[in-house]
Amino acid sequence: MGTSYYPNEIIKMGDKDLTLYAKWTKRSSVPSVTKAVTKEDTISTNGLVINSDPSVTHYKISNIMGGTLYKNDGTFQISNGDFITADEGASGLKFRPNDDANSAAG
Repeated sequence: MGTSYYPNEIIKMGDKDLTLYAKWTKRSSVPSVTKAVTKEDTISTNGLVINSDPSVTHYKISNIMGGTLYKNDGTFQISNGDFITADEGASGLKFRPNDDANSAAG
């Protein structure tokens, strides 16, 4: 219904009355990540699958703590601030705890 405008677009109003309607766009849901368990000094072998709304195409990775995160191949390292595709997240990630980390705090 009506005309769609882009954010910050200027609308010329003139001197007549104007009626504005709000059009809401649904935001994607918050992604979830499956759990993974691994032994000390060993890279995980399963889990860490990211599930989200099908409209999501990429994820920004943040808050990696206590070890190193990898793509599913177990060799390509992912750092804080990196982006991965939704397909990469759906295939599962790998995590290797820091050496000699044997507590919940790492």
